[in-house]
Amino acid sequence: MFSNAAIQWLPDHATLIPRLWSLLRAGGCLAVQAPLSWDQPSHRLMRETLADGGTGGSPLGSAELRQAVGNRWLHEPGFYYDLLAPGAAHIEVWTTEYLHALTGPNPVLEWVTATGLRPFLTGLGDADRAAFLDQYRARLRDAYPRRADGVTLYPFRRLFFVAVRR
Repeated sequence: MFSNAAIQWLPDHATLIPRLWSLLRAGGCLAVQAPLSWDQPSHRLMRETLADGGTGGSPLGSAELRQAVGNRWLHEPGFYYDLLAPGAAHIEVWTTEYLHALTGPNPVLEWVTATGLRPFLTGLGDADRAAFLDQYRARLRDAYPRRADGVTLYPFRRLFFVAVRR
């Protein structure tokens, strides 16, 4: 079974992962890779800017949007190990951090716009979206300063697990 689904956007991994696992026969393999971005400054700043990026530190967007983007759907590695290990003939769980060297005037903003920022931007009206982007862009520049050679370094952590069913 092959899927190109972005698992980080699917809720309730405590139910989802065991369900996927149950679909495999003995010898079947479940392999997943997903970004572990929740705690990264780029993603923390998204939530903070939504919470206080409006006029006078007021929130932007609806309470429903803030709640939706506040869900932490991806867990730390041990969570997945604990779900899969009891039925696994073999299991490997690891993380890695890629250090991306980005260029351009707002390179981290450009990077996260393709994925993590989408729910924020699509959930905001035009005025709130503009205010959000102004605030968020400034916060990113502080969190990810451009180096002397013009490069902005962006650490990007990812989770991997591969398990073979007993």
